[in-house]
This record gives sequence, structure tokens and C-alpha cells, in this order.
Amino acid sequence: SEEKAKEYGIELYRDVDDIVGKCDYLTVHTPLTEETRSIINAARIAKMKKGVRIINCARGGIVDEKDLADAIESGHVAGAALDVFVEEPPKDRRLIDLPQVLATPHLGASTEEAQEMVAIEAAELVVAYLKRSEIRCAVNMAPVSASEMGELKNYLNLSYRLGLLSAQMIKGQSLKGAEIIYRGEAASKKTRLLTNAMTAGLLEAALDESVNIINATSVAQARGIHIVESASGDCENFASMVSVVLTTDQGKFEASGTIFGNQFLRLVRLNEYHFEAYLDGLLLIYRHRDVPGLIGFIGTVFGEHNVNIAQMALGRKQERPGGASVAVLNLDNEPSAESIQKIRGHQEVTGVDIVRLPPAGAALPWLTAS
Repeated sequence: SEEKAKEYGIELYRDVDDIVGKCDYLTVHTPLTEETRSIINAARIAKMKKGVRIINCARGGIVDEKDLADAIESGHVAGAALDVFVEEPPKDRRLIDLPQVLATPHLGASTEEAQEMVAIEAAELVVAYLKRSEIRCAVNMAPVSASEMGELKNYLNLSYRLGLLSAQMIKGQSLKGAEIIYRGEAASKKTRLLTNAMTAGLLEAALDESVNIINATSVAQARGIHIVESASGDCENFASMVSVVLTTDQGKFEASGTIFGNQFLRLVRLNEYHFEAYLDGLLLIYRHRDVPGLIGFIGTVFGEHNVNIAQMALGRKQERPGGASVAVLNLDNEPSAESIQKIRGHQEVTGVDIVRLPPAGAALPWLTAS
């Protein structure tokens, strides 16, 4: 895709004729179809640089063997390496007998030595993932070294928890799309992996099938949920920030988080409200008018029901009392339905949500070595 090519600094060409003239070494990697048969022929070879070298380890017939032999004999093509032919083994030896041609059978992976090495490598890849969360040679995601995974774990955890929280905050609404924004230090990380972690958190509770950092974005797209990401090195208030903006059938919802120090995950924004709340465990989030006595009322209710409040954060829409506000309480134990009903019934409370997140330091569900 154009997005993946940009990530790896690769310049894409959609037309074969546009690229052949730029190659010093030309390799083909395509199945043999009516469209690709003799796709490298005399006309296209004539457009190539003099001294080009051609490699075909895909399928015989993609490169026209007669035209290739003519070009080598004329000196236009400096050499070729082939392990596939129209007829195998080739009866016409004109091409393979040329000194500029390296020809081998198409069975490199079938030797005893190769089979043994592949088996060892496969076992080493599995061990590297299970013991060090290292991802190498995956066909469906970017590689991540053990050192990179060590640097990414907190960001993966932050993204995943923001996804979990956001999904619970829009419960009952139809999710249409999500924009995930990386600012500051977060923008320099492997954001595609972080986006997958966020998306996995968003979808986890809503689906019966397994959702993880490999398949999350594909699962979302299959359900018509459009996921986009953006990144910027600028970040006004923090060294790093990850934000998600959800579009639902009822409007938009935004949440932002950051990392304090090397491990402390914090929720720093819900919609237009700014604060600093712990992003772990059991959260009670209530919307209210900021008036005297409300915090005492909630504390009394939870005290009567043996619910301990571990932390509290408050965000006000305006920097003075009496306006719309949001508070986040981290609770040590599950509140009863009766206590929640009492809080909802207060005249200054306009909404209450319970959000359940993994406890602090909990391993990510897909990384056993977290």
C-alpha cells in the first residue's frame, strides 16, 4: 500500500514501464498470469539501462527467455540469474549456457539443509516472541526487536487502555470511525502498532472473535469502521500524548493520555475537560455542576457502602466554580448498584459511567512477556 511504502521510505510505481528504465537490478515477484506472461520482453528491455541485470525466481514465462538471450548477447543486459523456466528442465540451452547467466533449479527450500534451517529458525522466532515479545519475519505486521518492544510496551499499554476506556464511554452508540493522534515523543514510535493496540481495545468487548494487535485494524475495516492516524512532533503540555477521537451516530468523543516518568499511565483529557487521572483499575466518571458539597456527598455514599476511593481528579470547563465539570474517581472495590443510583440521583450530577481497566502493571493480553 502507499501508506506502508511511505513508512519504509519506498517509492512506488504503478506502471511497469515507469520503473524499468530506473533499475540497475530488476527482479520480478509475481505469479504467472495472462497479464504477467512475458511482461519483461524485448520492448521493455530496450527501455532499461545498458548493463542492467535481471533476476527471476518467481515463475517461468514472466521473462521472455528468447528476448533475454538476445539482449545479453547484444551486450545490453549484463547478466541474469534464473531458477525458473518455461520448460523445466529447459531443453533449449541457448540462454542457460551463456556465461553471463546463473541458472539453478527452483528447489532451494527443499534441500535437507534448508528444511532443517527453516525448522530451527521457526522455533527461534516463536521463542523470541514468547520470551522477549520480539516480532521478526511476520508476514502481516512490521518487525519489532526486543529493544523496540521494551520501548513500546508503555505506549502499547496506554493505547490499549485508551481504547478500552473509549469503548465503554460510548456504550450503546454505533461507532463509525476513529482518528488516533500521536504528539511529541509518541509520534516517533511505530504508530501503526500503537493504532492496532488502540483498535483492539475499542473492539475487544464488542466482538466474540479474538482481536489483537495484528488483526484489529482489519477487523475494524471489515465492519465499516474507518481508522486513521496522524502524527506531529509538537505537543504543548506534555512531552508525549496519544489521543483518540471517535465518531459515532450520536456525535464525537475524545480521550487523551500520556506517560509520566517511565511507567505511569495517565488520562489527561475527556472531550473538553483536562485533568490528570490514573488510567488503571476501576474508574467512576461522573459529569456534574461544580458546586460545594457534592464531593462530600459522594464520599459519604461510598463510605456507607464500604467503597474506598483511591484517587480523584477533577476537570472544569471553566476555571471557576459552578460550571460543567467531570470527575474521575479510582475505586478500590466494586460499587453497589444502590450506591451508583444514589449518585445518579443527585440534582447536580448529569451522568455517571463505570469504566473497568486492567490493574496497574498488568500485562498486555497478547504479550506474555510483558
